Amino acid sequence: MLNKTQLLQHYQQDYDLINKIKGWCAQARQGKIVMTGFLDLRQLAILAAILRQEKITDYTIHTPFTNGFRQTVSFNSRQDNTVVLGALQPTPGSLQHHTVLGFILNQLQLDLRVIGDLYVTATMIFLSVLTTIKPVFTETPMVVQKQLLTWQEVTAPVVLDHQFTILTKTVKSLRLDAIVSAICNMSRQKAQAYVEADNVYVNFSMVNNKTFQVACDIIISIRRYGRFKINEIILTKNQYYRITIAKFA
Repeated sequence: MLNKTQLLQHYQQDYDLINKIKGWCAQARQGKIVMTGFLDLRQLAILAAILRQEKITDYTIHTPFTNGFRQTVSFNSRQDNTVVLGALQPTPGSLQHHTVLGFILNQLQLDLRVIGDLYVTATMIFLSVLTTIKPVFTETPMVVQKQLLTWQEVTAPVVLDHQFTILTKTVKSLRLDAIVSAICNMSRQKAQAYVEADNVYVNFSMVNNKTFQVACDIIISIRRYGRFKINEIILTKNQYYRITIAKFA
């Protein structure tokens, strides 16, 4: 069985998450029903690794959106604890992804664990949330930048049709400032200042630590530059990292 020390050798930045997953496994073995909040792709990869080692098999992954990045997991139950909500754009293309997400996180002060994927098109806004907080969105219309959003539950499947531009960058370090420097074509010093000025988000949480280690499957949002998903990291023979990055259109 994989112990905590061995896990941390692979996932040193995720100590709290590993502890939490270990707790879920203990409860699952006792036959208890456990329903998680939303997990991103990296967290799901860590969860899957631990579940394999712990030999936990009675669990269900809930994916509200087809092609979604954020999912929940239930142990000893197949009940889905998520719901997809939809709202019409007040005027076509008037509200952007970062505007709506900023309102949800800052004005509503909701934790990322209760929020799944946010998908914004020219005519519609879709959002997956935990069922328990559905009333926060559906009971009262929301005013975002003086525009009214009325949310309703969506029962038909919603497919996230992400459009990407694929980039390849070679870097010496996986530090966040090095990755920002490569993506934005700015100096390392400027990238460090940009990170420290709260301009960079990792999996939709602000990260101002320039030494944060980037890994596969995380989403990096850089203010004024866009959103990027780290698809692949390969260590080259000369000890550089070749990174494949998907930039959201």
